[in-house]
Amino acid sequence: MSKLVVAKADQVTRLVVAHYIPDIKIEEADVESSQLDEITDVNQIVLQLAAGAGHEAVGKEASAQAEVKKWLEETVVEANKLNELARKLNDYLATRTYLVDNYLTLADLVTFARIYPFATKLPKPAQPGLCNLFRWIDLIQNTTEVHKAGLELIPVNLEAPKVQPKDKKKDKKDDKKDEKKEKKGSDRPKQPKAAEPLVMAPSLLDLRVGYISKCERHPDADSLYVETIEVGEAEPRTVISGLVKYIPIEKMQGIYVVLVCNLKPANMRGIKSHAMVLAATSPDGNTLELVTPPAGSKPGDRVYFEGYEDGKPEAQLNPKKKIFETLQPGLKTNDDKVAMWADAENKPHLMRTEAGLCTVPSVVGASIK
Repeated sequence: MSKLVVAKADQVTRLVVAHYIPDIKIEEADVESSQLDEITDVNQIVLQLAAGAGHEAVGKEASAQAEVKKWLEETVVEANKLNELARKLNDYLATRTYLVDNYLTLADLVTFARIYPFATKLPKPAQPGLCNLFRWIDLIQNTTEVHKAGLELIPVNLEAPKVQPKDKKKDKKDDKKDEKKEKKGSDRPKQPKAAEPLVMAPSLLDLRVGYISKCERHPDADSLYVETIEVGEAEPRTVISGLVKYIPIEKMQGIYVVLVCNLKPANMRGIKSHAMVLAATSPDGNTLELVTPPAGSKPGDRVYFEGYEDGKPEAQLNPKKKIFETLQPGLKTNDDKVAMWADAENKPHLMRTEAGLCTVPSVVGASIK
């Protein structure tokens, strides 16, 4: 084995060695950077270590190998840029379990070690705002031996925050003061009332039954489908989904699905997507299945959660409020393969239409997004 000298501060190389070649003897040194023979670039060191260990850590296909190298390069950022990297990862992981393909690669380990300092300093109440990132962090830290790299587990909290409306009681003196203020300022224009605080609930999502009448490959992205979906409106919606690796194109046509219809339209490689198809990913990340509405459903049927039948969805979700990101960790499948949302007390609220429950073919305990 080549000589490996690891700098005390090099958590990246430590984590890669701990996961892929745990039996290797590490020579620790108080130096600025690690060294493998004459190589001092960390990215080159971990690439050589992972490839030499005989694992598929660097990607099975040429395209996956290029993606792994891309993430190794893009995660080399200054400390003051980690916040920007965290948001980029959160957006990217919204439709993915791992960074490359559907299994753990070197890209996940290296990125985890590099975002670790940011994640440990972020207050727990702020984690739901980066729920996709922290879901991934929790997955990586529980499938690798991070403690062998000198890293502690990060406590992860993805529960939706409870927002309680304020109810202040006024006494008679306060009422009199208010009356005087009203008389004194009667000539002034009245100020608009402050908006009531938003209470996070799954009824904020505009969920509908959709029918995919057409599906084709995205002309500029190998991993994306471009779908034409009927949702009970005058015109069908164009929807982009990253499902190429999971579902054959012939199974993506002539089927009923569940859509989130009030997301802000997103430009995906030159084509705008006007909704999102809900899919459930198994805990190990190996299986992805579409959420299916009950038999007898038709395009445009309202989809809702039991206990929130009377809730009114937002016309369009404000990206700044992170509504879907906050609610998403509660979206999952139960042991009966029924889609549901679990509240802060982990109480299940089943997803349904008037015709029945929304389900998946086989995955239980799956994350829905």
